[in-house]
Amino acid sequence: MRIGGSLLLLWFLATAQFVEGRAPKVLSFEISRRTDVGIEEALRRRDATKSFTEVIANIGAGNGYTANVSVGTPPQPLILGIDTGSTDTWVLSNTANICVNGTVGSCAHGTFNANKSSTVETVVPGGFDATYVDKSGASGDYITDVLSVAGNEVKDMQMGLAFKSTDSQGTLGLGYATLESAKTKYPSFIDQLVAQGFINSKAFSLYLNDLSASTGNILFGGIDTAKFSGTLETLPLIPALPNGAITYYGVVLTSVNITFSATNTTTFPLTSTASDGSTVNEIGVVLDSGAMFTYLPTAAVNTIYALLNAVVSPISSSFIYVDCGLLAPPSGIMPTVSFQFTSSSGPSISVPLNELVFPLTDYAALATHISELGTLPFEDTCLLGLLSTEETGGAAILGDTFLRSAYVVYDQDSNSIGIAQTVFDATGSNVVEFGASESGFPVVSGVGSASTGSATASTSTGTGTKTGGVTTVKATGTGGVATSSTSKAAAGISRPLPLDGRRLIIAGVVGLCSLLGVGWFLG
Repeated sequence: MRIGGSLLLLWFLATAQFVEGRAPKVLSFEISRRTDVGIEEALRRRDATKSFTEVIANIGAGNGYTANVSVGTPPQPLILGIDTGSTDTWVLSNTANICVNGTVGSCAHGTFNANKSSTVETVVPGGFDATYVDKSGASGDYITDVLSVAGNEVKDMQMGLAFKSTDSQGTLGLGYATLESAKTKYPSFIDQLVAQGFINSKAFSLYLNDLSASTGNILFGGIDTAKFSGTLETLPLIPALPNGAITYYGVVLTSVNITFSATNTTTFPLTSTASDGSTVNEIGVVLDSGAMFTYLPTAAVNTIYALLNAVVSPISSSFIYVDCGLLAPPSGIMPTVSFQFTSSSGPSISVPLNELVFPLTDYAALATHISELGTLPFEDTCLLGLLSTEETGGAAILGDTFLRSAYVVYDQDSNSIGIAQTVFDATGSNVVEFGASESGFPVVSGVGSASTGSATASTSTGTGTKTGGVTTVKATGTGGVATSSTSKAAAGISRPLPLDGRRLIIAGVVGLCSLLGVGWFLG
């Protein structure tokens, strides 16, 4: 899913003990940040092991993260948006309307010329049609071809080839296969990584690093214990319907706190309606790498705006202005926004305020809008990356402004997510592979130093257990020994978990949404 320009979640652990002579089955996509002047090309080739690293670009506070790939034989280089809120991987045709009729540079991320590939096959002519709530989307044929990532060739990968599109960049979809827009479901990118032996489990880890960083990574089939501190805790994913199937990366969030000092913390409880009509102190949220900002219920957001003396633009409620002085507090200690999951004893992720407040240099196009606002109550104007769910039709989403502060592991096999406090600018790396036939999770510890940015790594062996579809993991970290938290029954949520309001795909889930009588769809 993409909001304002463009979800990722879990598999937990594995031992670092590999069979002699066998390389670990992990694939690491490194991610780079692109500035306004264009994407910096960077690609780290795989080494002698089964892991490989791909540079994905952070294209600015309001744009998103991308991966450098190639498609076809011979390979044609493309830059695709990373999206855990949708599943179709699709590319722009060189004859796409937006490229032929658009402005110069509108398809600067690359296009695919099917006539120049000797391995392309059209499998469903006219079958690709991804339509989104904001009326954006792409359509064309379903093809199969070689999709290469950091020199690793995923063969017979089914993708959409878009001839019509409102987006000037294709997408690498990382969601559940059930979210595909195809009438007949096909192996997704993650499915193919397992089927073709690149990784053992349908799991991947996300490390975006901080806003100013030029690199981060996505690691398929493993975790990197040097990239997080404390305990990597497990949260079960929750379904769209009570007792329904898991189809996307949604978890339970119970509260949000803003801390300005040791004696100044404000808590914002979050509530939703249970299936019996009662009010519960939790909401469902989606962790979505394709969403640039974070979207929370209107009541909580409005209170936060008042606390920060924010100004909502009368031109567009998507633009929330705050004083850049928030980034230089008199105490010298950066305020934090903490997100509490599952319960008061569940995991909490702290987000520094400077990951939510952006200088307007990232938004040159807003200069005209600011001049139309008249006099603002502050001299130096910044943009706030926290918006109301009114912008998404009720969808509560933890996008990139949250995810940069969290190390997140997404696991489709166990329908769970692992989460821990990220280590910004980690210098070390310790990749632990997920085993091929383990009945539980190995024990690992995140030993990065969140305060210094330096990191070392260690692992220990052991397993957790799976009970009733919910994983309980024993893991130790720098914060001491802890067991993972588990969510309340998903039946407490009476509506589909709110999802991305901009790029919610309509095709493929019409039946579910018709049943619910809602006007927006999952993607």
